[in-house]
Amino acid sequence: MFYAASLVGIGATDEAIEIFSELDSNIEPEVLLYHSFALFGQWKYQEAIPFLQKFVLAPGISEYRRLVGRINLSSAYIVEKQFEKADQILDECLFITKNENLYLLHGNCLELKSQIANANGQYTEAYAFLKEAQSYLNQYHGRYHFFIDKGIAITNLLKSKGSSDSLLGLQALRKQAYEKKRWETLRDCDLYEALFTRDIKLMTKLYRGTPYQGYRLRLMNLLEV
Repeated sequence: MFYAASLVGIGATDEAIEIFSELDSNIEPEVLLYHSFALFGQWKYQEAIPFLQKFVLAPGISEYRRLVGRINLSSAYIVEKQFEKADQILDECLFITKNENLYLLHGNCLELKSQIANANGQYTEAYAFLKEAQSYLNQYHGRYHFFIDKGIAITNLLKSKGSSDSLLGLQALRKQAYEKKRWETLRDCDLYEALFTRDIKLMTKLYRGTPYQGYRLRLMNLLEV
């Protein structure tokens, strides 16, 4: 299981999924969680949802890991635009994580809440969630600050409908992502730039440059906005 989990970390998701499929999740429930992570890496969020649903109900896992599973389940729901389901999970997790001083998970929940707010055009609420998340994540490693910076840049872009200032902010995020080797964020920067500048050449490059049908579907859905 640990070998397959390591494969997920380096992006070898096909091999990882093959291994996970042969393991008994009744003996080791963590297989379900890491299997879902491998599917995330292939933009198969809908396929990941049943694994996460089973994981959060699995006996023998710690309550902390159950929270991790629930938060990742909410993330999958967000990608699949099942916002009500995601919101309900996040509200429940926010209550638990705040009461138990689980600040990292609490900040993660708030960042996900900002994504829902953005999807609903509630940009003031999105900023508020990001600012609150920042206050909880300040004590942790810089990569968590990066996700807040990313959220702010995208919120600015959405709120202003691609103003010149927000596009400059996107360029700053792109530079930061390159320095930190956050390749998924670099691709997101290209996506949002193509979306708001209507750069068909860049959008075509993104479409043809991915082997994942889920990501291609995301591009097409965004173009219809």
